[in-house]
Amino acid sequence: MPEKGLIIMQPAPGPMGIPEQISYARISSHLMAKGVPVPKLISFDPESGTIWVEDLGTRSLFSEANTYKSSGQSLFPLYEKAITSLVSFQVDGRDGFDPKWCYDTPSYTGHFAAKREALYFTRFFLERFMGLNRNSSLEQELISFSQSIDSFKYLDSLIHRDFQSRNLLLKEDKIFIIDFQGAMIGPIFYDLAALLNDPYVNLPRQLRGQLFNFYLDKLNERGIDIDQNQAKYEFRIMSLFRLLQVLGAFSFLYLERKRSFFKDYIPTALATLKDLLVHEEFFDLVILKTTLRAL
Repeated sequence: MPEKGLIIMQPAPGPMGIPEQISYARISSHLMAKGVPVPKLISFDPESGTIWVEDLGTRSLFSEANTYKSSGQSLFPLYEKAITSLVSFQVDGRDGFDPKWCYDTPSYTGHFAAKREALYFTRFFLERFMGLNRNSSLEQELISFSQSIDSFKYLDSLIHRDFQSRNLLLKEDKIFIIDFQGAMIGPIFYDLAALLNDPYVNLPRQLRGQLFNFYLDKLNERGIDIDQNQAKYEFRIMSLFRLLQVLGAFSFLYLERKRSFFKDYIPTALATLKDLLVHEEFFDLVILKTTLRAL
């Protein structure tokens, strides 16, 4: 097969490598059929797990946004495009999506948030990166708090689970979504929380508010009526768990994979988390706030 204009994706080492590739191929075919902006799937070999996809180039939202910031240009037009692509992914992609395509787990729940995000944070960021002793009381506080997710109103969306600037590529004035193999059904505001609290870009607070309102408007255009107060509540809680995940993941990638790139963004993620915790939703997270103040 000719390789010009193609990206060849090989399975990661380990038992989940090929299942992850199968998920990518199935989800990719579905998203393409629904008109969601993703790279074109050219070919997939299920035996080897090799995937060939369209090469969209190297212009990411990450590189573009930081160029805009350096030159003083407004980021709003760029992020309008990103949010438009996100709404297509969540709404169009949800239509006909089969949870059986998920190689990991089919849905994001309070239990998932506790195990895969809160404990990821305590064990890799607090214990390994910061060198603190394990705090079982903090872990229990976060596990208990995660249960609030299961009572959310807006739980039935397709979520990417890593919708940030390095996974969004620009081509012909349009934003395409990559690395969606971990997609699952879950809280609609998770991906927006990942985008607006992205430490790679560190959006100004005022712009985050404007983009939040733009997102609600785009959902309304698609016939999804969202209660604004409930939206803010769910968005902030999703922002908390997303930031916990980011700090855990960046610490893991720095310590275990020796990828120093990620260490540079830990302070930004930590500062955003601290700012978030002033909201009333987090009044009861006393141990977490005390721990972060002492860092």
